[in-house]
Amino acid sequence: MIEMGKKYQTRDGRAVRILCVDGPSPSWPVIGFVGDERQVDWWTANGFHGSAVNNRDDLIPVLTKHEGWIIINHRGQIIDSFDTGTKASVESLCHWCEGETVHHAVWED
Repeated sequence: MIEMGKKYQTRDGRAVRILCVDGPSPSWPVIGFVGDERQVDWWTANGFHGSAVNNRDDLIPVLTKHEGWIIINHRGQIIDSFDTGTKASVESLCHWCEGETVHHAVWED
């Protein structure tokens, strides 16, 4: 479901500005602009623009890149994560736990 407050782009990478997700048409409730165009466009609640599979105008979320640190225990399980700080500052949190290691991580959501 397309939500207000989240960032979207078209499948072919053009920026989208969502105006509302509760438009007057039950079949096409998502209304917005594509790129610099000032012509209103419509999508289904799931972001589909037409009947074609993988339409270039379908909406997809813009992924945000994150960087941080994860602490992994001796069994290979992630036991904590931090999106700020330095490796040294994170290591200082687990210096008393035997077998834990700190690793740099990059992820998108």
